[in-house]
Amino acid sequence: MGDELTPMMRQYREIKDQHSDKILFFRLGDFYEMFDEDARTASGILQLALTKRHDIPMCGIPHHAAANYIRRLIEAGYKIAVCEQMEEPGKGKTIVRRDVRRIITPGTLIDEFSLNSSANNFLAAVFAESGMQANGCRETVFLAADCSTGDLEITHLVAGSEGDLENLLCEYKPRELLVSENQDFFSKIKGSENMIINRLPAYVSEKEYAVRKIKAAFGLSSLKGLGIEESPLLSGCLSQALYYLEDTQKESISHLKIPQIRRRDGHMFLDSATIKNLELAVNNLDQTERFTLLEAIDCACTPMGKRRLRRWIMEPLIIQEQIEFRLSRADFFYKHPSLLREARKILGCISDLERTGARLVLKKAQPREIVALKHSLTYAMQFFKALESGGYDNERISALPNPEPLITDIETVMLEEPSVMPDEGGLIKPGVDARLDEYLASKRDGKTWLLELQKEEAEKSGINTLKIKYNRVFGYYFEITKSHLSNVPVHFIKKQTLANAERFTTEKLQSYEQIILEAEEKSAALEQEIFISLRERLACAIKIIQQLACEIAFVDVIASYAQNALEKKYCCPQITDENILFIKNGRHPVIESCLQSDFIPNDLEMNPDYAVHIITGPNMSGKSTYLRQNALIVLMAQIGSWVPAEEAKIGIVDRIFTRIGASDNLARGESTFLVEMAEAANILNNATGRSLVIMDEIGRGTSTYDGLSLAWAIIEYIIDNPQLSCKTLFATHYHELTGLEKFRGVKNFNVAVKEWKNSVVFLKKVICGAADRSYGIHVAKLAGMPDEVIRRASIILKDLESFSGKTAGAIECDLGRLDKQCEKDQLFFVDPHTEVVIEKLRSYDINNTTPVEALNFLSALKKDL
Repeated sequence: MGDELTPMMRQYREIKDQHSDKILFFRLGDFYEMFDEDARTASGILQLALTKRHDIPMCGIPHHAAANYIRRLIEAGYKIAVCEQMEEPGKGKTIVRRDVRRIITPGTLIDEFSLNSSANNFLAAVFAESGMQANGCRETVFLAADCSTGDLEITHLVAGSEGDLENLLCEYKPRELLVSENQDFFSKIKGSENMIINRLPAYVSEKEYAVRKIKAAFGLSSLKGLGIEESPLLSGCLSQALYYLEDTQKESISHLKIPQIRRRDGHMFLDSATIKNLELAVNNLDQTERFTLLEAIDCACTPMGKRRLRRWIMEPLIIQEQIEFRLSRADFFYKHPSLLREARKILGCISDLERTGARLVLKKAQPREIVALKHSLTYAMQFFKALESGGYDNERISALPNPEPLITDIETVMLEEPSVMPDEGGLIKPGVDARLDEYLASKRDGKTWLLELQKEEAEKSGINTLKIKYNRVFGYYFEITKSHLSNVPVHFIKKQTLANAERFTTEKLQSYEQIILEAEEKSAALEQEIFISLRERLACAIKIIQQLACEIAFVDVIASYAQNALEKKYCCPQITDENILFIKNGRHPVIESCLQSDFIPNDLEMNPDYAVHIITGPNMSGKSTYLRQNALIVLMAQIGSWVPAEEAKIGIVDRIFTRIGASDNLARGESTFLVEMAEAANILNNATGRSLVIMDEIGRGTSTYDGLSLAWAIIEYIIDNPQLSCKTLFATHYHELTGLEKFRGVKNFNVAVKEWKNSVVFLKKVICGAADRSYGIHVAKLAGMPDEVIRRASIILKDLESFSGKTAGAIECDLGRLDKQCEKDQLFFVDPHTEVVIEKLRSYDINNTTPVEALNFLSALKKDL
């Protein structure tokens, strides 16, 4: 079969064999062609016509429209190898040289058209010990790199586990995960949607190779400054990512920033359950940003600011000075609203400096991006001057590099409105290069010559419709319709015959054509050469661009905090080291932003004396909203944001834990109840006295008595364990749990409900004390349950209440013991009737009774029961 292939198809198969896991875009003239299985796959996804050549399936796309098709394939989870023609076709060549010039994967995208401007596009890499430690954990290193911005972060998990990795995958949401081929436990990890896992050869992690690769990438003589030289795992993981990025980009990756080693001692670590339950950046409904905290508070003006805010939400601060610094910067803008307006107006004119900088280094930036960069740098200078004159942190501003030389360089070289592609000409200003000016003059003169020649020949021949036209195949020509062929001058040379016309040339037209085309070809090549030289000079200034972008992102987020404070009446929280939470008239930031009416605020006051709040109330009353809003307010305060409240005093929280809602993971064989218990166990095993825990309806995934027992035991564990004793908001339908208020540190609250005309009104107000009933039937009626079901449920409820003598929600729960030998921690939930029977049993003197008296006593007890 190989001998029957054309030279081009043999070339294609050889290149495809080297990239068997990718769809190969094979350049043929103005098209990218795909063959065999690639063609079948791509034609289905891209809705292209599938044809055949020499019985080989094929389909193609225009090269100038490739970006849109590439994006659709990437979104479908495929990787693409782009194979370009490395030389022009020429006489005597059987086939042109071709090579893969770029590999495009979900985690290495750099094209703005294919990326979400407000989110990073992370590639993750993980290295872990091959064996398990005695404690069941293994040392693990997690790396996240964004090739489109240069961001590079590393987390070193000394006691890493699958749970830790899942938390990081949930936080970063990478599109790709790189692991060494000798590691197999990653198959158990469920990460981001559509994340693909790539296995790389183990040699990438060899220490000597790893250290050499890292030093070369960052221009370092030693790794000590990075703090990774003593960790083979960490250096192996970093070198693995660098190897993969270089292999895919086929260019220098010098735009990558010095790795940021993330330490847990400076940031709050959010687990995957908390990220999902609080819907910080992605909602649980359709996995978009709608109805999330990010959407509610994001009014940043630049793409860099939007990405920075997302990262801050995922890593709240736990160091008081750092939090207060952000708050003070926001307070400055809050007190200077005119400067805030001016700053935000300028920020709105600044494009994505980070991603433009990355594309400069990777040689992908196009002419109009360069001009946009000039404008953005000009606005950046204007922005920082406005801040400096307004008195904003002059020390930080004065330390920034001056971008004016870059602006001048672009201004001197580039036309204000260049052509789209660098190989088309129309890029460079006159006066930049003398040779280019000569070529451009020849082009201009040639056009004038052609107009004069056309006029001259039309007058001589008497053919008024005679025109000089051009196409890429035949060059310049005279076109004459058949009705005028009898008037064609004798010196016209026939070039082509059409159905209704003929095309001609002349010696004079040929000489003009040669001059013009040579000038066009040489001028376009020279313009491209000048443009590439400019792009390389700008790429050398990547650190300046990144430093400016970093400061712009910081100020953008801070200014957005102030804007929220002014527009939404947020307050500046007081940050304290005391173990307290005080929130006056707090509001849920997300729900408030969606409501047409005013949000009903609520207070929260927690301290070591009342660390556990048990909150009762019916469904729809607002318990879950209250829990979430307080967790979100704490998180907002610790990212340095002002908060939706009238007043707030926040004692720094080291972790926020959540156990909310019913969910299962059927793919991993985990039921709703198992997930619930796993999340609860994570809280009890990892929370500290400085943590904030919110639990919503714990225990409802199993039988009533099991769930009630577990809920009771969990609260007892929290209040009895001195190392734990964390601030806990515990919402429940188990009214029996209100009996725990007798313990120190526990306080009952309920969400107020008012009965009105056989219905209920949810007041959404949290007040002291326990709820007296559940109002479940009322809620069912509001939900549209059939009247027959409502009536029957009411009858059954009355029967149950008459059986116990009290409303089902008012049965008291107490600690009981069968006898004095019971263990201290055994709990028995008894209603008053049962307690009477138990008391009679305790007081009965079995040693001084006859068999008949005993039988009579037993019969009486039975009647009592």
